[in-house]
Amino acid sequence: MVLFLGITNAQTGNIINRLISAEPSHQLGDSFWIAQKTLKLVDRTTGKEFDSSAYKLVNTTLLIDTSIIKDSFWLTYRSFPFEVNSYFFTFDSVEHHQPIPPEYSLLNKQFKNQDWWEKSGVEYSGNYTRGLSVGNNQSLILNSALNLQLIGDLGDGLKITGAITDNQIPIQPEGNTRQIQEFDRLYLELKKNKTSLVIGDFDLQKPQGYFQNYFKKSLGGLVTQAHNFKGAELTHSASVGISKGKFNRMTIPIVNANQGPYRLRGRDGENFIILLAGSEKVFLDGVLMSRGDDADYIMDYNLAELRFTARRLVTDQMRLIVEFEYTDQNYLRSLMTYKLNVQKGDWNSYLNYYQENDSKKPSVNNDLDSLEQLVLSQSGDVPDAATSSRVSRAGTSYRPDRVYYIAKDTNVTIMGNTVTKQYFVHLEKSDSNSLQIIFTEIGFNKGEYQLVQSNVNGRVYKWVGVDPISGVPLGTYAPYRILVAPRNHQLLSIGIKYKSPLENKPYLWMESTISNLDKNRLSEINDEDNLGYAGILHAGLPVIKWNKAIFKNSASYEYNNKRFFALNPYRNAEFNRDWNIESQTGFNDQLLTVRSETNIGKKIKSEFQFNHFNRQNIYTGNKYLVGLNRKDSLSELNVKFDFLQSKQNPQSSTFMRPGIKYERQVLRYFTLGAGYEQEKNARKNSVIDSLYSSSFDFTVYSSFVRFQKSENRSFQLDWRRRNDNMPTQKEFEAFSISDEFGINGIIQNTKSGNWRLDFTVRNIEYSRKSLQDSIGQYYFLGQLDHSISILKNAIRIKNIYSLQSGAEPRVEFVYEERRPGDGDYIFIDFNKDGIRQSGEYVFAPDIDTARYVKIQLFNSEYFQTYQSAFNSVFNIDFGKFYKKETKSPLSKISYESIIRLSNKITPNSTALEKINPFSVQANNSNIIAFQKGLNQQVFFNRANPKYEFSLQFTENANKILLISGIESRDRKDLMGKARLTIKNRLDFLFSTGIQEDKRNTEFYALQNYKIQSTPAELSAVFRITRDVRIQIGSKYKKSEELLQRLESSEIAEFFQKSQLSFSKKFSGRLEFRYININYTGQAGSAIEYVMLDGLKDGNNFTGEFIIDWRLSSIMFAQFSYSLRKASGQIPLNTGRASLRANF
Repeated sequence: MVLFLGITNAQTGNIINRLISAEPSHQLGDSFWIAQKTLKLVDRTTGKEFDSSAYKLVNTTLLIDTSIIKDSFWLTYRSFPFEVNSYFFTFDSVEHHQPIPPEYSLLNKQFKNQDWWEKSGVEYSGNYTRGLSVGNNQSLILNSALNLQLIGDLGDGLKITGAITDNQIPIQPEGNTRQIQEFDRLYLELKKNKTSLVIGDFDLQKPQGYFQNYFKKSLGGLVTQAHNFKGAELTHSASVGISKGKFNRMTIPIVNANQGPYRLRGRDGENFIILLAGSEKVFLDGVLMSRGDDADYIMDYNLAELRFTARRLVTDQMRLIVEFEYTDQNYLRSLMTYKLNVQKGDWNSYLNYYQENDSKKPSVNNDLDSLEQLVLSQSGDVPDAATSSRVSRAGTSYRPDRVYYIAKDTNVTIMGNTVTKQYFVHLEKSDSNSLQIIFTEIGFNKGEYQLVQSNVNGRVYKWVGVDPISGVPLGTYAPYRILVAPRNHQLLSIGIKYKSPLENKPYLWMESTISNLDKNRLSEINDEDNLGYAGILHAGLPVIKWNKAIFKNSASYEYNNKRFFALNPYRNAEFNRDWNIESQTGFNDQLLTVRSETNIGKKIKSEFQFNHFNRQNIYTGNKYLVGLNRKDSLSELNVKFDFLQSKQNPQSSTFMRPGIKYERQVLRYFTLGAGYEQEKNARKNSVIDSLYSSSFDFTVYSSFVRFQKSENRSFQLDWRRRNDNMPTQKEFEAFSISDEFGINGIIQNTKSGNWRLDFTVRNIEYSRKSLQDSIGQYYFLGQLDHSISILKNAIRIKNIYSLQSGAEPRVEFVYEERRPGDGDYIFIDFNKDGIRQSGEYVFAPDIDTARYVKIQLFNSEYFQTYQSAFNSVFNIDFGKFYKKETKSPLSKISYESIIRLSNKITPNSTALEKINPFSVQANNSNIIAFQKGLNQQVFFNRANPKYEFSLQFTENANKILLISGIESRDRKDLMGKARLTIKNRLDFLFSTGIQEDKRNTEFYALQNYKIQSTPAELSAVFRITRDVRIQIGSKYKKSEELLQRLESSEIAEFFQKSQLSFSKKFSGRLEFRYININYTGQAGSAIEYVMLDGLKDGNNFTGEFIIDWRLSSIMFAQFSYSLRKASGQIPLNTGRASLRANF
């Protein structure tokens, strides 16, 4: 009976559901036995269940293939108290048999040595691919990819964990999820007892202490070791590597009705940077934001652009601060760290050392010539003023796909004086004597050149000169670049803490830090100010208890020398604003803090804090903070008062910030709340008794009502009013009133489906009529999600409607030449003018001919837009309305619909146009950009083994704002398809339809077209045996250009495809196409290229032969040969080979 119950329990088990993060390995930590066959791994975002080959369970460790890692997963499995189907014996057969002698004791016996990765204790999975490609139109091309995960025990307590991913083309992850999974990464860890060694890519986090604050990505080695010495526990950590980036903090002004993008820039003025994935911190009004489509913001790491989501409305009244790391391509930067922590009883001491050191030689050879190095050596600690002219003759480096200039002189009058100026003019037809110039964006009214619209392959800058009256430059660009100097930054921190677990003991913490910053390693000028120091002392008194009251008191003193430079800001993001100062560095600062906290029972908490800040006796400030919190089961009250008095001749200021918030639960599921805040910062000139323009005064009133019955059913309405006053000479006067109304709710598992709503509307009114008429307006932001599945999943619907405002960049592309076969595009001079224009680079019909790649360039030109979007997925399966044995024709019908619409429109459009995503019309001048995607399909007898029919309509259209003008495209297809299968051996396939392809460009009228086609295809598939499959067929396509009606074509194609498997080790695929084209129209035009898919009038041939060879259980090889012969052109031959190993 006991055995029977045990078996029943084993058969049932425990079902475990867990949400796991996007990491390659997870320790499940279940003490029960896990049944591997019950494992299910599901993508949290899409709900897709992954094949078991994508993950593996080793003991209680789950290994996941990095190729599927994008976001978090749902993991489901069963666990049991003991292993199911295990065997137990009372008779040991080993005692009754002679033992088998080991291999090494046998004479003349040969056996192989076992490598460490073949040991039974090491589990690994992954693959390695190496390939090559060569042809008569391209050079030899090599490519490779590696993906490997391993974990296990090497013996003698030595454990190994590794994840190695290496692709020939590095890929940055998208910044639209909370968890970031890096694609190109090397990580190998060896661990034994309390010692570990990490080799490859690793992250360095903030160490214990105050002044050293950093998050760094390094490539190198990291050693960690812990041991005991005379009763003390010591932990060492040392790393040596190459820093992948450098830090910058930006304060970005927000524009009303602009959710983004907001461009991030480098510390040394770099306009176009690449962010390190996951390194950013975004603060809005001092509050740290969360990344993700369902959170506050998303980040484009390649473009260094920040966008706020529809769930977070931003306004010009908010303060945006972004801290981030970005790639530094100027110098190779070494990184060394050492951390020591000693713990003995209640005492803890630590030592932290950090060094970043740029090499004196640039990363790219010859990036700095001798003259530029001389300029940097003479610039001292102000290398920002070091510039270098980038004007040179093309000479032997001349390339026809680049932009060149010629120098001219002119006389201009500046502030009454006539001077001769040299300027540069773009040359459409250039040669080796032309000038090659690199321009730098230095800011508006700082340069004499401006970026202009052009259709050539590259950027064109036009000289706009200076204002003749003021002499101020009228442009944004200059023909030089700003030189960046190599730096060396070191920090050494020593600290000690005393903290007892007993509340009646005091608390003490001291830290001292020395910094050494050489801002220019190429110059010895100003090196006398490299060293700086800082320190902090923090003390806490013993906790005092009296009746129901608990008192906690503490004090701290902080000092930093004017020459002290921390790695990253270590104070809070709003420190400057809190104290009315401009910078946190460059002064001798002293900060005194006294704090007292009082808890009365479990409901009441109060705090008092006094701060005194002194900056070299130039600035002094006293800051007071009083707070009270009362919370019980039904209500919560928060009261605060923050007051600052500061003096900095001739400025004196008072900064007052009172606030109160109260909320209370009523009627069980409802909560009511209200709040009041004020910030009044009066910064006065004590000499003339007037307010500075940086003064501000605003008051905020808010209220909300919230209904929450459960996590699946909640609703909230909120209102917020802000009154802003602006400084006049001595007083504040009314400036604007803004109102925000918000509504958000979640309703799930109802008869009408699942609903989620987030919507905010903001209206701002200005006191001055001139401002009200020009910029006073409403702003909308929101998103509505709805999904439903009814009638046993016969009907499934998912809709998303969203509104937001933002900025649309003017997109700019340039085409760079590569080796033949190593690109994606080819160049064809359609108008025969000898000028390389961007519209004349077209997608290559075959990879063998491609020799140009398309690169997006970035500029600072944005246009304000309002965006509305609608996404819909609708599925209906009539078969689920009937029973399986029903033979009604309606039961064989199913329908699928996918709609994706996105519309970006100008601010001067009507209110209806701003919220209407369906008005995606290319000829509407108010529409700056749009995307439209439709896919409608009707199936009859879908996936039936005998026959099926389908009718499909697709449309893909877009409008994009380019540097050369607006371009729109529209492709429509209406296709009918049929399949008839005879005895599971023969398939007849037929398709026909109507196609329309339309393009319209402002900059290149010769490439505007509207092509209508009527294609048809008939083929037969013979499945002779399981290993032999042959398809033969023909295609016919008639096309006509409808705008000018000058081009037309008839294309007849005959093709054959074969797939053969010779054995379990060999398989082959053969494809051959004969294409006969009858074309009428202008040869060599863009329309001919599009209409004929890159082929020519006459007889054309294409072919491909592929062999797959299984060398062993883990080794696979592939060989291929392709042929392309266009009419009147030489044949193109290409051979490829690849070798793949699956571990």
